[in-house]
Amino acid sequence: MASTKTQDERLTEWNNTVLKYLIPNDVVLSLYLILGTIGNITVILVYVFKMKVKRDDRFFIPVLASVDFIACLVGASFAFAWNIIPVKFNNGIVCEVLWFVSQGVTIISAVLLIIIAVQRYLKVCKPSFIFTQKMKYFCTILAFCFGFAFSVPIFFYYGSVEIYNPMLNVTGFWCGQKRQNIEHVIIFDISAVIVAVIASIVLIILYILIGKAIYRKFIIFQQSVKQGKYTKNQRSSVELESVLAVDKDNENESSRSRANSIEDLVECDTYRRKVKRGSADTLDQGRFFTIGQHFRTHRYSYMFMTITALFIIAYSPRVTLMLLESIDPNFWNKPNEAIAGFLFLYRMYLLNHAVNPFIYTFFDTRFRKAVSEIFCCCCATKKSMSL
Repeated sequence: MASTKTQDERLTEWNNTVLKYLIPNDVVLSLYLILGTIGNITVILVYVFKMKVKRDDRFFIPVLASVDFIACLVGASFAFAWNIIPVKFNNGIVCEVLWFVSQGVTIISAVLLIIIAVQRYLKVCKPSFIFTQKMKYFCTILAFCFGFAFSVPIFFYYGSVEIYNPMLNVTGFWCGQKRQNIEHVIIFDISAVIVAVIASIVLIILYILIGKAIYRKFIIFQQSVKQGKYTKNQRSSVELESVLAVDKDNENESSRSRANSIEDLVECDTYRRKVKRGSADTLDQGRFFTIGQHFRTHRYSYMFMTITALFIIAYSPRVTLMLLESIDPNFWNKPNEAIAGFLFLYRMYLLNHAVNPFIYTFFDTRFRKAVSEIFCCCCATKKSMSL
């Protein structure tokens, strides 16, 4: 029956068959796209225009949110286009450009996470070293340059590739790795895996050191609170030395950091006064206070730890599949169910870019409050207009 059909009809039949198995994948991609675009746009607008006190800790958040927004928009749109025409993707230029952008923003995100980890390490473990605004801008530009420079080989090793279906006796076009110069493709993918492994190890080591330093400070802080010795004169040397580290060459930055230090110390001073009055309830709840104040002081370190851990988990399947794809020429010649499963893992990296806004909301109380105010204002406006 297949022999009576034209080439285009057989190709369309093959495309529709694969497309049906990718419908669950489309549902997941829709969630990535909706949550990622709306969430990251909200983060950018709130942190840039709404936050009155801009902490040193928040500098990289709008930058990372911008990269996450591009990653979700381009990555999910690319995946949707691929799902609609999985074996009819014959536009090589579009394929290469989309691969380049999606790969580039992912690498930029990884480099930014390394820069953030270094900044957190210096802030917590080496507070005498000042990570200035100029250094932050320079590192951000460096991250973008490295991400796109490392992705340039995409134009040579990826594109529209012919793929043959012996069952239907038809040739289609797949947007993926080219088989020409496969040795170079393998070297490129192995290099990407090595860089990813090294970056992961560096991130893990840095956050282990940060975690150990935070734990030591927590023990000292807890003992000081229990003994009732935690006073305003001691606070900079005990728990909040990282908060009080300011950019000496920028008076505005200095005042902002001090303002946030006061914000973090309100609960400490309140608790200290209650201890002097001998409140039994306060003494019984001392452990909960120290844990809460510790978390409040180091919440940005914990936030970026969570983001980094999620990034490593979400991006690992993609790197692994890229390497397997280059080594095995028949990697994608599998049943449609297997292809759908592999593509789900291939695109799981988008989960990190889509979920980050919710992580910011959980850890940053000021951001959460600003978002609540915006939504309450919108609801009130709609209600007044309906009346």
